[in-house]
Formats: sequence, C-alpha cells, structure tokens
Amino acid sequence: MLGGINVIPKPGTVPLLADRTTPTIVLGAYVLHPAPGASSRPSYAAVVGSVDSDASKYVAITRAQQCRVEMIEDLTDMIAHVIKKSMQYRKEVEKKTDLGPRRILFYRESISEGQFKECKECEAPRIFSQYLSIPGGRSDRSGNAPAGLVVDRGITSPAYRPGHLCLTTNIQACDMAKQHYDPDGAYGSSDLDTTSQPNVESGTAGDVDGAFRFAFQPVHGNIG
Repeated sequence: MLGGINVIPKPGTVPLLADRTTPTIVLGAYVLHPAPGASSRPSYAAVVGSVDSDASKYVAITRAQQCRVEMIEDLTDMIAHVIKKSMQYRKEVEKKTDLGPRRILFYRESISEGQFKECKECEAPRIFSQYLSIPGGRSDRSGNAPAGLVVDRGITSPAYRPGHLCLTTNIQACDMAKQHYDPDGAYGSSDLDTTSQPNVESGTAGDVDGAFRFAFQPVHGNIG
C-alpha cells in the first residue's frame, strides 16, 4: 500500500529496532545508470528511509547526477530530507518528544568491492554530518560533537585500546577529539602491552601487526 504500512517487525526478531530508547532510522541507497554506450543521459540516485518507530513506513527521494558517477553527489541533502520527515512523523503522528535518531543503519546497493573504500570516505561522512546537525540533537552550535563525548569501543585500535574524548566546546572551528589511554590499566603509554596478547603467527605479542591479526574479525564465519 503506497504510503502505508504492510508489515511491522516482531520485536523479538529485530531487537535493534525494537529498542524504543534508541530511535533508529533505516536508510537504503541505490544509483541507476543509463544503458551501456549512453553518455549524454544522467544517472539517478535514490534514497529511502524509515520515519516511524517500527521502521515500517518509508519515504523516498531521488536526484539526477552526472552520468555513471556511483557516489551519490546530493546525499547530504537527501539524508537531511529523510531525517526531517522522520522527526515530523514522530512529533505529529507518534506524539514523541525525543525526535532525532540516535542510530542510523545505512544499506548501500550497486557498489562493487573495489568501491567500498571510496563509499566509506565519500558517503559515510555525509551521513554523519547530518546526524550531528539534528536540531536539539547531538551537536553543539558549531556543528561539533558535544563536549563530553567518549568513544572507547567499536572503532578503536585493537592494538592500543585507546579512548577518544571530546573534552571542550570549540566556538568557531572544527574540534578534534583527544586520544587517551587508561592510566590504571596496561595501556598507560603508547607501547603495546606484551602480556595480554598471545603470540600470533611469526610475530610476538608485542608486534602491532600481530595484534591486529589476532583481533581481526571476519565479516562471515566462512571467510578466513
């Protein structure tokens, strides 16, 4: 049904979406290119995004862009459109007070393995910039991450296990999080702990490359 809801996920099957304390937006993006040999026609980028708390009602937006350009040029504005619609729906229909998303799931179709790095460097920052710029949400008035933000898991180094702290508010410029190590643990310096990591292949426990190999987790269990 156009504009309606056909299916609502069973809470037990998708706990990530069922968590009402962490509002989530699910995004999907695709770029359609003209037929082979056509060079005067544009490519078309499309983004769909959920607006309700059950991730079952979606809005869509499309844009034309340069022929055969895979990275979505107007992704920033397209994501902003979806977030705005989501906040409007949560306020007017669901009568929520916590309007902005705290988690964004982004599914990207139509890119090859060789374009993963380009997508990560080009499109991911555009999504993150919109996440931080949510009114009354996660950024300060300069568009920086809020003071006191700590990142200590998930995207940190498997070798050094540091924490990243955005300590203060920068009034006029882009702020940079500072890197810290646990003074009470085995990571009080930049030297890798040589007692907590086992020997890895030909490297020793103090070998940074070995530590990365030890901590690496494949995407799928069948991948060595």
